[in-house]
Amino acid sequence: MKLIKLALLLPLLWFNFSNAQSCCVIKGEHPQFENNWSFGIGLNVVDDSGNAIKHLFDIKENRRYRWAFENPITLSVAYYLHSGFSFFATSSYNTFKSGKHIDATVVGSENQPNFFAFDLGSQYSFRNFIKSKVFDFYAGAGLGFTSIGDYTNEVTGLLVSPKNRFTINPTAGLNIWMTKNIGLNMSGTAKFTYTPDTSHYLQYNLGLVYLLSKR
Repeated sequence: MKLIKLALLLPLLWFNFSNAQSCCVIKGEHPQFENNWSFGIGLNVVDDSGNAIKHLFDIKENRRYRWAFENPITLSVAYYLHSGFSFFATSSYNTFKSGKHIDATVVGSENQPNFFAFDLGSQYSFRNFIKSKVFDFYAGAGLGFTSIGDYTNEVTGLLVSPKNRFTINPTAGLNIWMTKNIGLNMSGTAKFTYTPDTSHYLQYNLGLVYLLSKR
């Protein structure tokens, strides 16, 4: 747990924040995004139940059994290039309460395993195509590492070892720029893994983005 919390602080060296890192524009049209940084902080929801896609719209059951939303923190940083591309780094922390589902198992009554993820990737913004200074849709992909602490399976009573996995992460999201420098970010990421005894999972982020000022 201490290692996870320490790892969560690493992206602060990058000044990060939530997935609000879109690469917004073509050179000359929105110069505040060119060769510039954004930082953010927000919340996340993690569905690592093993059936995230199948139960995607079963909101009531997801909230009760599948979604992790305990101490959820997302931090990220992004660097915007010319022509709409950006690179980003994101870290996320969360906790699975007892009764939540992880990889088709159920967390025991005395356990609250911690979740940590660190992701790197690139994104492309469609802001220039829709000619909007407010709505900034983006899509991207990247790689990540995820760790979930050990816990007891409530059904079998057996100890489940810590689950570590590398992931491939397609992502999509929206920044809503309320000012030239502050935006609301919403994003969703599907994280695919082929590590034995682990499953693909979904992560949703909601937060604020701050774009450095450029005169």
